Amino acid sequence: MNPRIPIVLTLLICSIAGAQRGDTFATVNGAKILKTDLRPDIPTALAVQWAIDTKLAAEQAVNDGLERKPAFLERQKKIREQVSARASRNSTWLARLRTQAYITRAPELAAVKDKTFDDAKIAAYIAEHPEQFERVKATRRSATAASHMRSALYESAYREWMAERLSGMRVKVNGKKISRSLIDEAITAMVDADFGRPSDKGDILLIKVKELAGRNLAAAVVEAGDEKIILGELFGFGQIRDGNSPQPAWLTRAVTNRVMGTQASKAGVDDDPQVAAELAATAEASAPATSSILAGMYFEAHNLAPGSAQATAAELQSVANAMAGVFLGEDGSAVRNSLSSVKRTYVDADVTDAELEYWRSVIASSILGDHDGIQNALHASKLHWMRQAHLAALRSKAKVELFLN
Repeated sequence: MNPRIPIVLTLLICSIAGAQRGDTFATVNGAKILKTDLRPDIPTALAVQWAIDTKLAAEQAVNDGLERKPAFLERQKKIREQVSARASRNSTWLARLRTQAYITRAPELAAVKDKTFDDAKIAAYIAEHPEQFERVKATRRSATAASHMRSALYESAYREWMAERLSGMRVKVNGKKISRSLIDEAITAMVDADFGRPSDKGDILLIKVKELAGRNLAAAVVEAGDEKIILGELFGFGQIRDGNSPQPAWLTRAVTNRVMGTQASKAGVDDDPQVAAELAATAEASAPATSSILAGMYFEAHNLAPGSAQATAAELQSVANAMAGVFLGEDGSAVRNSLSSVKRTYVDADVTDAELEYWRSVIASSILGDHDGIQNALHASKLHWMRQAHLAALRSKAKVELFLN
């Protein structure tokens, strides 16, 4: 049995009510713990404690020289590659949202949507296009004609608006220029598809890229203005690789969205709710993982990695008996007492309210059929307590500021 180690933590409760300070939940020796550092599957107070342990372990890993180890450099490289690919996919979606907001806000296009026509123009349109109204009731012909006229005007305005914004776009594939005439043809085909007339030539730009990139299509780099796109990182590339197409003019749309997305951002569309939400998600996806890698290596070096803490049969039986006692109305504090007994094997403290809140959700999931939930939760809780005990000396020397109630 391990000796019980008292946990000493200097909490400098900041602000008048000790409330969360913006996006910062705590600091450890000046390093901030943000929302992106917290596990989303456990109560916030407990997640903050996990994050504090991670920061402390990462700092000690640096002091121990683990950041110079080949294993760390290799893990960091893989994480950066994953983050880069995820950021690229997010950028594609963000560009699409920006472009949509840009189009919606374009005054030239909005004016066409609200266009009205006098009776003489409507009558002239019906006379010029009698085939469109053969099956339309007489009472609906004027409204239908106005709708058709408005759609035709909008398409014309949309083509002009789009052409103006993409007129300066230059495209390269692996450094090789694509002719302006082919770009114009690809853009025209994309707009045709927008209005329900997809080209029978397929994705004109993609066909050219395949020709220039050769066999290694996934690694092809498409440059459009200041934008660089690795084809294999685009959403939908898997279908392209399998010989299918996610949508008409797929690559042309992805490239033009990137170019127009940049224009849209400069035009101020980032306050659009959907765009703002995606920007926040992109920032979260791009958060650095160095601290987690270092902490993981530190815990591995001290036999504190996931899997190091296994619940014994006696501990599981104790928790199960406590749960049964609660269900039978015998002892409402049985679960807390049972868990505290396990925790005191490692640290001189009972389970906290946050830990008990976590266990309530575990028990609820167990009732609903998650039969491994209790065992997994006990493994995770023991690991947390073992790490707390191991890090006690570091924690007592650290300056930890907590910004939540």
